Amino acid sequence: MAKVLYGEDYLKQKKALLEKPQGPTDVEAYMLSVEEALANHSEMSRLRALQSYQMAKAKRQNKIKSKKYHRLLRKEKIKKQLKEFENLQTTDPEAALLKLEELEKSRIQERMSLKHRNTSKWAKMQSARAKYNKESRAALSEQLKISYQLTQKIQVC
Repeated sequence: MAKVLYGEDYLKQKKALLEKPQGPTDVEAYMLSVEEALANHSEMSRLRALQSYQMAKAKRQNKIKSKKYHRLLRKEKIKKQLKEFENLQTTDPEAALLKLEELEKSRIQERMSLKHRNTSKWAKMQSARAKYNKESRAALSEQLKISYQLTQKIQVC
């Protein structure tokens, strides 16, 4: 009927429209413009460069053997964790409670190991040197202070 009313050309066009899927095909949907491709490429190269810088920095830091450096790094890490914990307390009290339980568990494990007692080989050597060396006395007293803090019972109100 459409052939009679509109002609054969109209019928061919209608069939072509019905067979052709509407909207972009899979390939056309994933194709990027030149600007998008360049932006994507520059972003990926920036991320690769950043990663290589971080790897180089980590490699340099792993080579450091200084006790003082590692001690400062450890104290800095503890300060950062305390700051994060305070922020967590204000934003999400439930997560802060979980974090507190985790810290308490690690404290219990630390107490169970005799790491901070004066029974290690290092502590015995320091106690022998403590008569003549102020630094060893300070290191030994610091270790005793840590041991005292760990073995104290926490007062729960």
